[in-house]
This record gives sequence, C-alpha cells and structure tokens, in this order.
Amino acid sequence: MNHRGLRAFSFAGAALALALVGSACNSAQPTAINVVQTPTPTAATQATDTPTPTPEATPVATPSAAPTASAVPTATPAASATVAPSAGPTSAAAFCTGTANNQPVFVTTAKMLKGAVYCATLGKGWSVTKVPGWTYDATKSPGWMKVKYQAGSATIELDEGAFCLTPTVCSPLGGSIGTANFGNITGGTLFQTAATDFSIYVSPGTKNAYDILGHNVSQANLVSIAAALKVIPKS
Repeated sequence: MNHRGLRAFSFAGAALALALVGSACNSAQPTAINVVQTPTPTAATQATDTPTPTPEATPVATPSAAPTASAVPTATPAASATVAPSAGPTSAAAFCTGTANNQPVFVTTAKMLKGAVYCATLGKGWSVTKVPGWTYDATKSPGWMKVKYQAGSATIELDEGAFCLTPTVCSPLGGSIGTANFGNITGGTLFQTAATDFSIYVSPGTKNAYDILGHNVSQANLVSIAAALKVIPKS
C-alpha cells in the first residue's frame, strides 16, 4: 500500500479545508465602522468651558453738584441783634400810675388845663379807681382835675386847680402838723384828720390850689408819695 501517496493526499485535503475555512472566515467578518463618540462633558469640564458672564456694571448715582456758597441763603440778622436806642415812653404820661387806656386822658388833661397837672407814680398794687377815677373840667379857666387811686383799703386822692374856691371849706379844720412838698412845690401844709388819714394842701381856696389826701396811709408814706408827684408835659 502506498502510504506516502495517501499522506500527501491527506495534507492536500487538509490544506484545502483550511483554505476554505479561511475563506469563509474572511467573507463572514464584518467591515469595521469607526464611530466617533463625543464624550459627555463632566461638571469640571462644563465649569471650565462655560464662559463666565461678565457682570453688568452697577450704575453709580452721580452726586448732585454741591450748592455753591452763593446758593446758600444768607441768614438775616434778627431784629433783636440790631443795637437800638432804648425805647422811650409810649406817651407823655407813661410815668403816671394807670392803664394804657388812662394815658390819653392824662395827656389831654394836661393840655386842656392852664396850670400844671401832677400825677402820682405809685408802687405795685395801686391803680386808678373806676369811680370817680380821673376827671377834669376845662370849661372855665384855669379848670380843675381830680383823680383817685386805690390799693386794697388804702386810697389816695389828688385835687388840682380851681376845684374849690371857698377858702373856709377848702382845707381841713384844725392846726397843721408840719409842712411837706407837693411834687416840686415846697411849703405845703401837712394835716392829720384821723389816725391813718393825712393830707397836704397848697394854696387852698384859690384857682391854683393843690391837695393830696391819704386814707389808711401812714404819714411817712403820704409825704413820700406827695414829694414824688410829677408834672405831665403839655406837649
């Protein structure tokens, strides 16, 4: 038997089989497809790749122009800051005790009567009484005036001019207790008619007579008040 020929046949058949198998394998293998896959960006990549937004500029308020010195109003000095002369009396009779309503009557009296008209300058609590208050009569020259002041139970009365023309009844009875001034008139006669009633008379019973009568007023007080009497200016 020819073993050598059989072996050769076997090798040839095996080679043929292998060739067929290889051919089959080559024909069955798919063609490779290259797929490019874009990787999903990670958080880090996103943070890196995402453009940082440029912050919008916050508008800054432009400050208003400060007012110039000329725009600031200049303070007007208060009236009290102005040095003014001392205020004078509101009327010619401002020194007389009485209210503002009395002042015009005092001044009118002084102008109407021919002789000098005196008024009293009294302390706190004294005022012109409502009745008879201040009265005058200039219908007959030289005319006359009367005024009565009160402070509690004390009263003071002034009579001036031709208020009494009967000498025997125009001065108190009895002797005098001294002399005292009636304003700028010296040598008035001082009388005491009661324990606390005193009076001073000047030229009683004449057209230019003056007297001051004090009730519930001490002698010292009446003399002091009479000496302080002032003449009301006629102009």
